[in-house]
Amino acid sequence: AASDVYKRQYLIRSMQAEPISPTVPFHSIIGTGKFSVKKPLIERTDLIVSYQSAHLKDAQSELTVPAWHNLHKYDETITEVGEILKKHNK
Repeated sequence: AASDVYKRQYLIRSMQAEPISPTVPFHSIIGTGKFSVKKPLIERTDLIVSYQSAHLKDAQSELTVPAWHNLHKYDETITEVGEILKKHNK
């Protein structure tokens, strides 16, 4: 919940300050809201996190889903997570 974010603000800021290791592959799935599909991507938001904030440079892949912050419930997201897991299952 958004209220939990404020409680853990120190943890989040600390995590944001650390770079992602170049040896760790990562992917990004970002909710972009349902009402902003006609806006430029950089202006979209899921009403909790903006695309600009959620975008991670050097991600191996990035999927944007027209969903709110609960995008983990959408078929498109579930399918993408499955594909990512298959890709990295060696």
